[in-house]
Amino acid sequence: TFRVSQPAGEVVIPADSTRPVLIVAAGTGISQAHSLLDGLPDDAPEAFLVWCVADAGAEAENLLDLSAAQFECKIIVDDTRNEKNLGISWLVDHFTDFAEHRLILCGSPGFVYAICDALAAAGLSPAGISSDVFSYAPRTLRPSSD
Repeated sequence: TFRVSQPAGEVVIPADSTRPVLIVAAGTGISQAHSLLDGLPDDAPEAFLVWCVADAGAEAENLLDLSAAQFECKIIVDDTRNEKNLGISWLVDHFTDFAEHRLILCGSPGFVYAICDALAAAGLSPAGISSDVFSYAPRTLRPSSD
């Protein structure tokens, strides 16, 4: 027996939202990003997707075809797994361009927290970022060495 249900993530784009949306996805986080974008009504505010991926294959072409009518898309290919990743660098460099956007991060806890750290290190406020990672993989404080 299989039970099928609606997506269970906490991050949603409210139907009555008037704020434009910036979704940054890493790797398989594109599935959540695609679901969020697919659920946008026709009269939704502008949406912009940045997909950070180690290897863009045929999926990237399909995504770009879909994006032409529904949202703008930028695909950044880089298999670097640290703060020097081109996707993270791009976001830090362009974050102020999207200051009025609602920022949603889709991907692994490591990716999401790396973006939060990179924004903070650049002096940019990561306040207002949404990600399901914050619910299922919250950061824990490390004990003091005192």
